[in-house]
Amino acid sequence: MAKLLSLCYTAPLRKPGKFLLRNAAPNVYGLNYGSKRSSSDDYLQRSLVPTMHYQKSLPRLPIPKLEDTMRRFLAAQRPLLSDVQFRRAEEIAQDFQNGVGRELHKELVTRDKLNNHTSYTSAHMVNAYPLDMSQFHRISNSTRIPRRGRDELVTHEEGRHIVVMRKGNMYVFDVVDRDGNLLKPAEIQAHLKYILDDLTPAPAFPIGVLSTENRDVWAHLRDKLVHCGNADNLRTMESAVFCLCLDDAVPENQENLRLMGNSCNRWLDKSFNFCISTSGEFSAFSEHSWGDGLIGSLALGGIHKDSTERPQVHPASAAAAVDSAAAVRLLKFNLDSELKEGIKKAKDNISLAESQPGVEFMEFRKGGKETLKKYKISSDSMVQLAIQMGFLRLYGQTVPTSESCSTAGFKHGRYEVMMPVSMYTKECAHAFVCQRDQHTTQQLKAMLHQCSDHHRQLIREASSGQGFFCHLYCLYDLSTSKDQELHSLFTDCGILNGFTLSTSTVPAPSLKTSVFAPDVPEGFGVFYTFHDNTIFFSLSSFLPRSRQELSQSIFKSLEDIFTVLE
Repeated sequence: MAKLLSLCYTAPLRKPGKFLLRNAAPNVYGLNYGSKRSSSDDYLQRSLVPTMHYQKSLPRLPIPKLEDTMRRFLAAQRPLLSDVQFRRAEEIAQDFQNGVGRELHKELVTRDKLNNHTSYTSAHMVNAYPLDMSQFHRISNSTRIPRRGRDELVTHEEGRHIVVMRKGNMYVFDVVDRDGNLLKPAEIQAHLKYILDDLTPAPAFPIGVLSTENRDVWAHLRDKLVHCGNADNLRTMESAVFCLCLDDAVPENQENLRLMGNSCNRWLDKSFNFCISTSGEFSAFSEHSWGDGLIGSLALGGIHKDSTERPQVHPASAAAAVDSAAAVRLLKFNLDSELKEGIKKAKDNISLAESQPGVEFMEFRKGGKETLKKYKISSDSMVQLAIQMGFLRLYGQTVPTSESCSTAGFKHGRYEVMMPVSMYTKECAHAFVCQRDQHTTQQLKAMLHQCSDHHRQLIREASSGQGFFCHLYCLYDLSTSKDQELHSLFTDCGILNGFTLSTSTVPAPSLKTSVFAPDVPEGFGVFYTFHDNTIFFSLSSFLPRSRQELSQSIFKSLEDIFTVLE
């Protein structure tokens, strides 16, 4: 627990002068959340370079040329379409580029120039590329507040407490004293023991389940909560450093725990819910609007490394002799009949949602990152190829596939949606799956290296702000704000229809796996992590049989790839 706190209070966090998301703190310049004590136990990592040192010198994310975006868009569409369909896509793209697309692009560039806090510095001043740090402000003390139409992301820098949820009850205690020092681990242990020993029964109407509801429905019910006199409790929840969820029940299915968990014992609007079951299973639920998987994985990796290498609490540790009854407060909410009915409906809705998706885990032990590095081939490209081969073997199709690619090398950069399917991967997948006896091992190996080289190029383009999906989405967003008909590029080319295969990975050796739901009802969510000699997968879908079959098919595809490389 102390390590979770030291993550959130470790570095000088300096806000940029103008931030698009509202911040509740009036003056945060130079604010230091590190403990005033000099003990090294209060820090996850000490660095000679402050967290925000390079923030002002980061280059801004460039807007690609419209011609380049359309060229990349068509290249991504080619392996998914027949010749006739592709010719039609070319006509639509050309019409868009020469007409409404050009006007939308000009407007986007004009709006971008109005943003006046642009700064650039050479990456050669250090032996690394500085990364955007703005998301680190949102790891702690942040909440996504439901609003009608569009939610609001708020950070309360003044919050010094955490929320602990157990049986749907919400407990609060300070973890930073008035002098700015973190509580000692033994004191936190005492407060947690007090909560675990508390005999308060589970509430008939748990407030936390409302955070699982449709956002507009939740926005209305939140207004009702305020009207019923719960504004202070809501602010306490929303300004907490994070939410710790202690689950009494041992889930029958640990896989579904990672995907859904006990929704009555969560406050899913917080940046992080750290969840621990009585069986010792740890999982973290991350609300995604505040930041990306890369930042979340860095946070969790730091916690894991520090808590295993420098643990502060052991099974035999004694809790401090402190007055936890005075320090810990149980939040009580006033509910009217409409709120009670809303909670009941939210429980019914989330129960239905929890019954639908499921997760399959798979570990490939015949090779990993170091093995593929030995073959001088991109490990990420081989996994993406294996996913495509696995789907082709099952369904005989090449389908829209997405992969998240970080653009954190730019100021306020988030991620680009990269589409790893190409003509190279399509031909290679067919050679392995449909035409194996028509190709020699050397020919297949050459195809693998072609796929790897092209994949590296796609990653370079996406991470340098030269992808196409986010650019087109911005043009689409501009178009929808106008009183005019959408261009057929947005309505006929399937670009906004979602991805059958939604994939993601993060460089996190300590993270066993992550889980996210599919992008479309008939699709799959595929997460993978590389270790030196293994690759770990999670596959989520709404159809249990196809999930298991795809997992097995990807495993077979990886075996085929490694056999050729050997």
